[in-house]
Amino acid sequence: MKERFELRMDHPSLVGAKVAMDNCLKAMVSKAVETRSMEGTATLKISMEILDVLNEETKEWEKKPSIKFKVGWSVPIKSSAEGKLMDICDGQLVRNPEGNWCLINNQVSMDELMGGDP
Repeated sequence: MKERFELRMDHPSLVGAKVAMDNCLKAMVSKAVETRSMEGTATLKISMEILDVLNEETKEWEKKPSIKFKVGWSVPIKSSAEGKLMDICDGQLVRNPEGNWCLINNQVSMDELMGGDP
């Protein structure tokens, strides 16, 4: 009689998935620290298809699993910038002849600087 093993994460048939997940965790942590994101996610997905297969010797149907895995990691890379484009004393909102709001300020535009129409 064949030896029986309970299917668990530490089962020898799943060692490839365990090794890949360990590597994924290491890569995720390294990238999180490198990018200063300081957070990340590592995932392991195990899928199984169970087929009924006829054993030619015993002529009995056996359940044969096909086990696959997929590992992955992600680290959110965040970036931001901030500044002040205009202070209260630098500009004013006014309505144009069509009634839309327009911004006017005392800054010189690139067109004016280059000698174009103001």
